[in-house]
Amino acid sequence: MKLEFNHSGRPTRQIIGYGTDILIIGPGEMPIPNNGWGAVEFLIGKQYQNFVNGGIQTGILNSWFHRDWLKVYRRHPKVILLHYDIFAKRCFFYKVLLPQTPVFLVSHFGYSAFPEKFGKGFSKQMFWINRMDVIIALSSKIKEVWHQLGVTKNIIVVGNGADVSDFGSPAVKDRDIVYLGKIEPRKRQIEIAQTISEAVQIDFVGPIVDSNFEQLKLSLANKFLGSWTREEVNLNLSRYKVLLLWSDGEADALVLYEAQAAGCSIVISRNALGNQNPDLPWIYIVEDLNQLESTLLLAIEQNQLFKNTIVEYAKREYSWQLNSEKLVEIFKPYWL
Repeated sequence: MKLEFNHSGRPTRQIIGYGTDILIIGPGEMPIPNNGWGAVEFLIGKQYQNFVNGGIQTGILNSWFHRDWLKVYRRHPKVILLHYDIFAKRCFFYKVLLPQTPVFLVSHFGYSAFPEKFGKGFSKQMFWINRMDVIIALSSKIKEVWHQLGVTKNIIVVGNGADVSDFGSPAVKDRDIVYLGKIEPRKRQIEIAQTISEAVQIDFVGPIVDSNFEQLKLSLANKFLGSWTREEVNLNLSRYKVLLLWSDGEADALVLYEAQAAGCSIVISRNALGNQNPDLPWIYIVEDLNQLESTLLLAIEQNQLFKNTIVEYAKREYSWQLNSEKLVEIFKPYWL
């Protein structure tokens, strides 16, 4: 009996570059490069460009179609960088084609460090994740938790990145607070909008998928600006003094790096900290929703003191070139 796989509902089918050194595997859900809300697709594009700029033959597979997988596997890449944990099972079985090629897995699952929120699906996924060769954890907390859960493979921490050159100058900041991200229950924007005084200027930016949005009165709903394109994010983020991210779980949110590259102070929940350094003076961790408004006002006031230092720190610590160089150093011992 012939098995047939129908991926016609998947919107994206891409093979980019010729990856005889590194093959990057994306989710196959949105195009690369991405002009919308595909954070994973965006960072894959950044890593790809920096690998290529470093003289490394790199390819991207961004597809569910087995025909595309077979095509790129025939190029015999030296290492595979998998950015979609759902494909861990598939990569395990594709080992029959390239048994000596190591697979490095990065999980972007928002609750990666919070096993109590895994759900049955991701709990089952951990079985296949533990069969990859090396795990690239986006934060030290993920590494710690996954070892506690019984992951025996080598886990190495490499956070996300951002390029200061992508964003406008922080010299003029004429807006107070932006909450940039998909409007969803995990990120708790509706709850925050209903709690913080209406006089506090917060712009909620992102596609709305939280059904509770319909319950907001008009004056609060007007604080939700809808989606920005990538160009609009790059242009507008530096206008804000503070980025807010008060979600109940993040792996290592890309927006935290981008906000600092744009000179923003950060107000976050502890569960949103990811790989950020909590001792930085422009990062404010808030545990209690009742303390959020006063902390936001303090961060707005102090941003003038920190904004230039934040940008310099981001330039030194967060560049995608530095991120890609760290990954290459990890790959070298496994290079065939």
